[in-house]
Amino acid sequence: MQMGPQGKIHEALQKWAAEYGSVFKYFLGRRPCIVITDPDLVRQICVKRFIDYHDRSLPALEMGAACDNHFQNSGILFARGKYWLGIRTACEPLFHSAALASYAPMMNQAIDELLGKMQAAAVSGEGICVSELLKAMSMDVIGTSAFGVEFGAQKEGSGSTLVKAAEAMFTPMGGLPFWAAILSFAVPDLRRVWYRLALLLNPKMINQTVADRRYLWGASQALLDSARKQATEAGATAGGQGPAAANGLRSSGEEGAKVAVESVAFQQAYKTYVAQVPPETSVVSRLKDAVNKQTGKQLSDLDICAQLFTFLLAGYETTSLALSYALYLLAQHPEHQRRIQQASGARGPAEVDALGQRELVYEDLAKLPYTEAAFQESMRLYPPVSSLIALVREAGHGGVDLDLTGGSRRSLATPAAGPTSVFIPGELLPLGCSDNCRVMFNIWTLHRDPRYWEAPEEFRPARFLPDEAASHHPGAYFPFGLGPRRCVGWRFALEEGVLCLARIFQRFELRLDAERHTGPLDLRSSVTLAPPKGIWLKVHGREA
Repeated sequence: MQMGPQGKIHEALQKWAAEYGSVFKYFLGRRPCIVITDPDLVRQICVKRFIDYHDRSLPALEMGAACDNHFQNSGILFARGKYWLGIRTACEPLFHSAALASYAPMMNQAIDELLGKMQAAAVSGEGICVSELLKAMSMDVIGTSAFGVEFGAQKEGSGSTLVKAAEAMFTPMGGLPFWAAILSFAVPDLRRVWYRLALLLNPKMINQTVADRRYLWGASQALLDSARKQATEAGATAGGQGPAAANGLRSSGEEGAKVAVESVAFQQAYKTYVAQVPPETSVVSRLKDAVNKQTGKQLSDLDICAQLFTFLLAGYETTSLALSYALYLLAQHPEHQRRIQQASGARGPAEVDALGQRELVYEDLAKLPYTEAAFQESMRLYPPVSSLIALVREAGHGGVDLDLTGGSRRSLATPAAGPTSVFIPGELLPLGCSDNCRVMFNIWTLHRDPRYWEAPEEFRPARFLPDEAASHHPGAYFPFGLGPRRCVGWRFALEEGVLCLARIFQRFELRLDAERHTGPLDLRSSVTLAPPKGIWLKVHGREA
């Protein structure tokens, strides 16, 4: 009851921080949650004492068969301990500079389709829901640049099965009533009980959510098998034996995965995507050869498909939201649009116009500091994820020691010495706190805290230009997370966001659809912070 309306937890946390201070504790049932709105403590926990807070909370519901949950929890988002570290090191090369440069042309393909839809809106004069357009565009970006295949989300529009399946993953608690959702958080050990309750109360939605997850799994497995088959045939053509032949619909090394593999949804997706061949530059092709440095072994099918599933969801929802909020803010501030676009007084051409009307490449991004600053500032005001949660490692029990000091991980962290805790005022987090105790990083409130941001409610992209950005507290802004568990694809998201914004403002000017936006933006927080009514804009072609 104290949290207020469902979906407004970000507002409740902001109100509580104002009332109780930078560190406070609340309970869901008997389960404590420590809320941190102090940038020094955020950095201490996420970076300096990461060794004691390296795991994340698992989803409150275990939906479907055991293999479904094992698949979901094997993704880099929910992976734990040494398994997470092995997956992280295997995935990092996917987002190095050379790989990012290779993704830009394929990102442009998806952006071209978006621009075509915006041109039609400019001609008609009708308002468009850019948040929906950007969802489909982001899905196509993931398809072409990460998976190397055409998902066709923009061509199919709202009828895309893949888009529908991805959207279902963000349904709060699978449609579970609010009181039942609170119980599932309060007593996480009864996840299967809450699943049965949800299935009883809303069987259609729960079963559809399980089917949608299996559809995404099937698409991932199909692309993986296709990539293996291509590599095998290439090896044979070159006169070698090549890698082991693809074994279609493999069980991912998990006997229990047969339940998911034989489902209608998995088979449907598999048949749809198995004919598409990912190039060697794609994420799926690179992952098939990736090695878990903790074990020295190649990733299993389940490992790879779980990461593809996670990349698909992360690249789809959060990036489209970040872009939607950026366009929403820029549409209200034409002066910042002009700063991105055109000549500014006697200083010569500003960013986008200086590059002309040509298609932009990865190397152009370094020439767009104000465009990037506007994107960063929009994520300060509207972070796609309003809070992050870490689990406390119980002192002397459980958890695993991660070696973050050797090899390529040397720069990430130093194992903590001394007691397994950090100092938090008021003894809110005592030594030996069980691993059911959660620490929540209050991103929404920190991003709008007047102690760290001048005029925090104002949209000021210049905050993130290099000179001023250096003065920000490093723990007061972290839309992608912080420390070793910072989003592995954050550079990919920045590349997509800046490239998309620059290309939009090459051709268009945007204004808010005043008929549909008559007050503050309505937001709902669950897995992400989203505008349930969408973001509507009017598109105008730029005058010559």
